[in-house]
Amino acid sequence: MLPAEVRARYPEFDAATYPDARVQVAIDDAGARIGARWGTLASQGQAALAAHYLATSQARIASASGGTTTTTVNGVGVATGAVKSMTVGDVSVTYETGGSSSTTTTRAASAAQQYGTTPYGLRYLELMAMLGPAVMVV
Repeated sequence: MLPAEVRARYPEFDAATYPDARVQVAIDDAGARIGARWGTLASQGQAALAAHYLATSQARIASASGGTTTTTVNGVGVATGAVKSMTVGDVSVTYETGGSSSTTTTRAASAAQQYGTTPYGLRYLELMAMLGPAVMVV
């Protein structure tokens, strides 16, 4: 996958703000999480995950000095705090606004918290849910 393919789906990641080299690194990182089981959804999943990586990276840069839990990346709202709760039907996400949480989370809940911070991560989760459960044969 090339940066132009990510920009075709998500034009907000313009070349001026997101140079090709930076986008390509995100694409390569996302590609490591997309396996054969993704089939025809592979390019959508890889683009969504790459966009999530780019948005969260930019949000961390933008909020480093302000310490806010939400910011805007090229007009798209991005949360930088942890997800407190999440609903899938009619998508609803609530973010931590401060303090710490002593709740132990499962691996799946942790992934939902991470990917639920951007619309791109939510799209990745939506696509992953379409794949069905992973099956491992021993």
